[in-house]
Amino acid sequence: MTDEIDHKWAKQVYMKLLLRVRDQSIRKEHPQQEACHCLISEMFGSPKFMELGVLTDPNKGFMVNDTLIIEAEVSVLTSLKRSIVNE
Repeated sequence: MTDEIDHKWAKQVYMKLLLRVRDQSIRKEHPQQEACHCLISEMFGSPKFMELGVLTDPNKGFMVNDTLIIEAEVSVLTSLKRSIVNE
């Protein structure tokens, strides 16, 4: 009897991510969040960055004439593909 080994491939990406929301008012404040992540192919996403109420508050200056400017800088540090063996 032969044992079968199931190989599953997982891709891991190590990256640096910088998210910035542009303030369109004269204050020109730009809240940003910087993080380093290890993403595995089955999981994507990021923790909460900014409350929706803050983004849409007309006094904050982020949303002007229904326009929101979001900048993202992504630096991929390395990408790996590894085998996961399921017996």
